[in-house]
Amino acid sequence: MLVAYDFGDTAAPALAWALQHASERGARLVVVHVLAVVAPAVAPDGMVASPIPTAGDVRNAANRLASVVSDGAEGVPVEVEVLVGTSAGERIVEWARDNTPDAIVLGTHARGAFARAVLGSTADYVLRHADGPVITVRQVRSERA
Repeated sequence: MLVAYDFGDTAAPALAWALQHASERGARLVVVHVLAVVAPAVAPDGMVASPIPTAGDVRNAANRLASVVSDGAEGVPVEVEVLVGTSAGERIVEWARDNTPDAIVLGTHARGAFARAVLGSTADYVLRHADGPVITVRQVRSERA
């Protein structure tokens, strides 16, 4: 299974779900994070920030991802990969087309159509463009007293 992980609040529940199901089925996980290529930014001192993540950025993201994954991966074979691109959804779908996982797992806020249209949604893009099964794991909200 492929697990898309963005370090946001919906990523941990999706990873936990995938780890549990991989453990039960003896499956292997590949957890990916997409580093964004952004427009160049000019700092107040006139320096231009690089729009392309460096090898150090990729290494740091991979280390951070490996640290998060190792916390719950007992007995589950897990690989981590850092992808680079302008769109997380596009890179996830490309990776899946090249590697054909049994399913793609990602977290979602389960927002409505208006919020998706305004904010964009990696989950929405992957759902619409992936060739195989996509499993979205909704963030569980704590109940109010």
